[in-house]
Amino acid sequence: MNGLLVYRHLQGKSEQSKQLALIIEAFAKFKLKLIAVPSSDLNRLIETTNKGFFKFTLLLDSDPQIAKFLETEQQMKVFNDSSSINLSVDRAMLSITLRNASIPSPATIALPFSVNVNVMQAIQEVKEMMKDIQYPVLIKNRYPQLHEKIYFVRDEKELVKVLEPIGMQPLIVQAYVPTLDRQLFKILVIGRRVIAGVEVVSNNGVEYLKQIDTPTDIKKIAIKTAKATGTSFALISIFYLNKKNPYVYSVKTNPNIVELQVVTGIFISGYLAKYIQTKTKSIK
Repeated sequence: MNGLLVYRHLQGKSEQSKQLALIIEAFAKFKLKLIAVPSSDLNRLIETTNKGFFKFTLLLDSDPQIAKFLETEQQMKVFNDSSSINLSVDRAMLSITLRNASIPSPATIALPFSVNVNVMQAIQEVKEMMKDIQYPVLIKNRYPQLHEKIYFVRDEKELVKVLEPIGMQPLIVQAYVPTLDRQLFKILVIGRRVIAGVEVVSNNGVEYLKQIDTPTDIKKIAIKTAKATGTSFALISIFYLNKKNPYVYSVKTNPNIVELQVVTGIFISGYLAKYIQTKTKSIK
């Protein structure tokens, strides 16, 4: 069966080529032939290929519009689909989804947004919306950016100072999770199964990943998060406070499989290939 492997090309990233080759090789073992194409060249490839030649897409680009195009215009099965990607890249909607599923996460508020209007025009409304969140807080773009800046705000005076120059963009306010006795785990879930877990640790200011024996409560909340967001596969970041009280921080639908495979020694691309094989068996 033929499938697409759509990715966002990263300049000068030799590791990306290694990841693509690793995934293609793993899928071939399950009789799934992947054709890798950067998202920038996707339209050209689609236009020059007979409709129906590609039966599914493995999407390693967190752009929900690409997924939507493949689902609606090409009637392809897409992993992950547009709905789950939308949730992963919209911090406000992710927070609401987690809250509705009774999954603990840092309190998050989406600030009022209108095109060409600075949120400072509604600063009193903003302060009222934030009355249940204690300072300090974090100010972030509602949608993750490649080189984004996150603002640490200690009080209302700093809030005004931060919002004035950046208030023309969609923003969220998020409760700050103290670093004292805090661990950050990244848990890879494929289907409804935890495949690998790593901890983000720091040594002299340099962060790296360390394989862990994932605690049972962390596994449960990771699986519950994958189910709530509808992801086929995802890397779920979870804060762990005082070795208890897990908080889901983010959901990433395009994890770095090579990095996780090297750190854990687990054949992650093989698990992913096997999962997608089971989900595409009925496709004609």
